[in-house]
Amino acid sequence: MREFRADAIPVPRWTGPKLTGEHGPLDLEIGAGQGLHGIRYCQQNPERTLIAIERTANRFAALKNRLDHHPDIRNMIAVRADAVPFVTHFVADHSLENVFLLYPNPYPKHKQSNQRWHYHPFLDELRRKMKPNARLHLATNLEWYAQEAKEQMVNRSFRLVSENRITQMDRPRTHFERKYLQSGQPVYDLVFERMGNS
Repeated sequence: MREFRADAIPVPRWTGPKLTGEHGPLDLEIGAGQGLHGIRYCQQNPERTLIAIERTANRFAALKNRLDHHPDIRNMIAVRADAVPFVTHFVADHSLENVFLLYPNPYPKHKQSNQRWHYHPFLDELRRKMKPNARLHLATNLEWYAQEAKEQMVNRSFRLVSENRITQMDRPRTHFERKYLQSGQPVYDLVFERMGNS
């Protein structure tokens, strides 16, 4: 596995301060899409702040539009960026309490496997940004991906604390989740806990 080198990651444009969580609980969603999960999460957890990162222009525009229609939500930091450089340079170590990876790109081809989150060198950096015992929430519609993640996350100093196979849900968290459940596909919902203090 490649070693992650933070000093080799270009610093993205960001005019805000480094995010530390010093003013309250801080969470992160990578690949926030159109913001369905993020909006609901912020409404349900007004005491927490969610960093919602989305890389693609069209999905981020939809997220911002949805957020504009909820002026009461003041606990979301919406960022259009690649998560790797942004988190590396602008999220403080040991500051995150929850990380959401809901339906990440599975990169199904064998030659792409090192781009899956559980193999990616950046996972060690992401772990460093998490507090001890912080939780990483992973959802996928692919059984093989869920199984592989379970096996590999243990090797990356995470502990599996919850595992569910969901076939229906009253309020799907994302548009992908809604599509998968409506088509009869199961959803694999995994929660991992960060182990260790370093």
